[in-house]
Amino acid sequence: MNVVDGILSIYQWQGSVHEGDEVMLVAKSRRDLLSRLLERLASMHSYEVPEAIAIQVVDGWPAYLEWLDRELSPPEI
Repeated sequence: MNVVDGILSIYQWQGSVHEGDEVMLVAKSRRDLLSRLLERLASMHSYEVPEAIAIQVVDGWPAYLEWLDRELSPPEI
């Protein structure tokens, strides 16, 4: 997870243009876990409509992708 502070957002909401400071959260996950992640985000977020988008990873450093997959897998019992 990465937390990026110091973001200035300019957006239209309910017919008006708004500007405000925001913090961006980048959460890495898997597609099969996305719905749970989005539900959790929505339950915790202060915005009525939080920005939550999924970006598909098409490739990456193999060792990192293997590590990520291990970390997102349920623990073996």
